[in-house]
Amino acid sequence: MLNDADVADAVDSILVKTLPALVFGKIKAKSRSTLSKETANFLEYNIRNITQGTWLEAMQNATSCLIHGYALINPVLEVRDYGQYKGKVVLKKLAPRTQSSTYGWAWDKNGRDLKGVVQKPMKLAQRESTLGDYKAGKISYSDVSKGYYKDSKYTFIPSSRLLHFRFNPTDNNPQGYSPLFYCYDAYSEKKLIEQYELIGVSKDLGGVGIIYMPLELMEKASRPEEFPEDYQQYLSIIENASNIQNAKGNLIVLASDVDAQSKTKMYDFEQKGIDGGGKQYKTSEIIEIKKKSIYNVFGAGFKLLGQNGHGSNALSSNQMSTHDYYVQRLIMWITDVINNQLLPMILEANGMEVDWKDMPYFEADDPTKPDIDSLTKGASRLASGGIMTKAGLEKLYEWMGLPLEGIDEIDLEAAMGKFNEGSGNGDSQKDGAGSDTNNENAA
Repeated sequence: MLNDADVADAVDSILVKTLPALVFGKIKAKSRSTLSKETANFLEYNIRNITQGTWLEAMQNATSCLIHGYALINPVLEVRDYGQYKGKVVLKKLAPRTQSSTYGWAWDKNGRDLKGVVQKPMKLAQRESTLGDYKAGKISYSDVSKGYYKDSKYTFIPSSRLLHFRFNPTDNNPQGYSPLFYCYDAYSEKKLIEQYELIGVSKDLGGVGIIYMPLELMEKASRPEEFPEDYQQYLSIIENASNIQNAKGNLIVLASDVDAQSKTKMYDFEQKGIDGGGKQYKTSEIIEIKKKSIYNVFGAGFKLLGQNGHGSNALSSNQMSTHDYYVQRLIMWITDVINNQLLPMILEANGMEVDWKDMPYFEADDPTKPDIDSLTKGASRLASGGIMTKAGLEKLYEWMGLPLEGIDEIDLEAAMGKFNEGSGNGDSQKDGAGSDTNNENAA
């Protein structure tokens, strides 16, 4: 499906925002305690100093759960022998396990709790058809523990050693649910109409060839064993005419004999266009409807506005705001795995126990940058109202991309007095008169 330009563009509209948000995200301390800050620094060091590969590559693999419904990454740990965390267990690599290598899911004896995944051998020759199809039934963990799959070169990876990313999973489904399922019908119908259009264009451009030849020749050609020469002549005429129709040739030689009674040529060739009639539809409109269905599944309908010569910037902005929720949903599923699987795994390997109150967390960067003008206006109103806090000011600075150095030296009470003095707009003027230059004061 991703070979289709519309599907690929709709999917990419989410991934192009999700990937930078995950790559530029940070691990933050949950509290102001020294333990939380030191733990956050150690975990941040881990994801930024992977021995093999990068955090960007890992997040690229993680976002593939949008396409396949799920994604698997196997964290590999090692003891660092240099630097500030020498002797600590850190990330060596975040090795992806492609969806195509998944053979099946191993469950407990009740078929409820997922125990891990069984992976196919890399070599096709080592794959055995006798193992059965996991889709027809769940793999029993007891078979795995007995070494059955190990003996057959099928690797079992326990869930405790995997980062299992899923998109919109329900009913404990380990394979998640890709949005591509929802738009498959629209995609297949669009491709069908596009194929019809291509056939129609080729027929209309090249026309339909019509060959006239004596009935006697056609009858003899139907018996090639008895009349091999007539049969070859028949084939030669057909081939030459076909080449002319397909623009592969520009010359065809036919006999000029004329029928004695009808006085018409016994051999002739012509091309005619297709005569259509009475269609109450336009294929282009059908394709456009199916295209909208595909984009709407990903909340990306705004990308189609204006492409047909009309559209509204205001409408586009509203739809882009809606699209942000689609992006945030993917980010939410991925960060959930990072916070609940990856970070605890690293701390456990180092024998570090951190209470949930001090447990650091990964926070993705904002995929939709806030409007600086709106933020500064909000900051001034909070300060003038005397309800601005240092923590709130730090958050506003982060959103605006400003450095936090020196923020502790700001006297918020003194700043509040300056804000109350006003700038000549709004009700800060003499006698509380409003300013016509401030649109936000207009009633």
